[in-house]
Amino acid sequence: MKWSYCLGRFAGATVHLHVTVLLYLLGATFIHREIPDAPLVLSGIPFALVLLFSVLWHELAHARVARRVGVGAKRVYITPLAGFTLLAKMPLPPARERAIAWAGLAATLYLAVFGFVVSIPLRMMMGDTWPVLTLVTLSGINAMLFLSNVLPLYPTDGGRILRSLLAEFLPLIPATAVAAVLSTLGTLVLLFLTWRIHPILWIWYGFILLGAWSGYTTIRSWERLKEVPVHSVMQTDFQTVEPYETLAEVAARLREDQHQFPVVKDGTVVGILTRSALERELERQRGHLPVRRVMCREVEQAQVTDTLGEVYFLLGMSEAEAMVVLQGEELVGLLCYERVQQLESPSQETGS
Repeated sequence: MKWSYCLGRFAGATVHLHVTVLLYLLGATFIHREIPDAPLVLSGIPFALVLLFSVLWHELAHARVARRVGVGAKRVYITPLAGFTLLAKMPLPPARERAIAWAGLAATLYLAVFGFVVSIPLRMMMGDTWPVLTLVTLSGINAMLFLSNVLPLYPTDGGRILRSLLAEFLPLIPATAVAAVLSTLGTLVLLFLTWRIHPILWIWYGFILLGAWSGYTTIRSWERLKEVPVHSVMQTDFQTVEPYETLAEVAARLREDQHQFPVVKDGTVVGILTRSALERELERQRGHLPVRRVMCREVEQAQVTDTLGEVYFLLGMSEAEAMVVLQGEELVGLLCYERVQQLESPSQETGS
């Protein structure tokens, strides 16, 4: 995901914080001024930090269980109001999808109960002090996160559980379609019942509707391409660059028909330089910068024997919109998302 920064690794996954989180924290510092009588823990930076911690806790539970069931997680993304865990293998068998979804729900419910139970005796002893209010806030936030995720509205955790149950009896595409339709109907009913409560609910309902049908469209595309061999789509005639070359040096020799360039150091791919990033820095008169300062460091890899079904979701989430193709340890190709998108059109198959 663009505009995100890596914080480290957990359960085999890299954890990324989106830049909007920093904007959210800055905004939270001003909320307290609008509600001067509200405790700081409920309206400012402490509230924001508790919310972000709760989202991170939820997503790390997904990543940990994904690793235990043999799926693995590649990356975890944290945004101000939601998180996302990119799994190493998608789509999943129904039982594994349910296990991973339940893990996030269980982790969130645990924090809600923990904060509530511990805050009761502490409140009797300490009153409404900041540790007590922090626990109350932790409990309240996670109770809301649990309720918003447990509803069977795809693509929330509850919706994924619903889709996985349907997939026990239906093929994946019909199961996803039914889940999307039921989620749409459920969301419209909730919108009718709660539209006056708070405008932020409208954003959540919009997320559900967009996510449901986006997920259905993605699954349909995956179904069309899952048997296509990677070697039949990959680009074999491509240029590579080195991490310590300057952008000006690279721009002077790169071909015009290539948009992503593997960055190779001592025979190992360490990044991908995109043409858009190169042109952006050159426009800023920063041609003196080395490639390593601009390249995408998260490099997805495929083997030449893979099919698109095995790498489709990782390719779609790649920051560089490309992945390198290896034969063993040797770089033999470049798989670009733009080329895969062209294959998704029926006209590409018929030649019309």
